[in-house]
Amino acid sequence: MRQSERRKFLKVAGAAAAAGVASALPGAAAHKGKIVQGTSHRGDVQEALNRAIAAAFDRGPSHPDVMLTYEVKSIKGRVGGIAGFNEVTVSILARFS
Repeated sequence: MRQSERRKFLKVAGAAAAAGVASALPGAAAHKGKIVQGTSHRGDVQEALNRAIAAAFDRGPSHPDVMLTYEVKSIKGRVGGIAGFNEVTVSILARFS
């Protein structure tokens, strides 16, 4: 993994961790929404996030002024093995307004 890719990954992972801590604070309201996932088979976190957002729009309302608010719930991956995996999956909580 190149240094720029590592930085991008750590930036997104840090944002996800911060979101998880904030949602665990007392008084954090539970918001309705749908959990959707996106996967990159190249190990690209941004590509996986873009796919999750696209999946949310595919499942959401179709009016022209729709707005999506999302929260990263998890980032998971697998690398290596005899099959040479290099996958990253991003799960988001998608809410439309």
